[in-house]
Amino acid sequence: MKQFLVCSLLLAVVPMVLLNPMGRDAFLGYYLGVVATWFVVICVGKWQNTAQARLR
Repeated sequence: MKQFLVCSLLLAVVPMVLLNPMGRDAFLGYYLGVVATWFVVICVGKWQNTAQARLR
């Protein structure tokens, strides 16, 4: 659990430090990409589980 929290913190803080000089657009673009990626990962996982359940 501690490792998960450290990784989550690093994924949130490091981009803030790196992207801050590039302006708000870079910052928002990065986090929009992160949210979109997680959305796709979760949706694809649900669709795969549904497809596997139908094949049984």
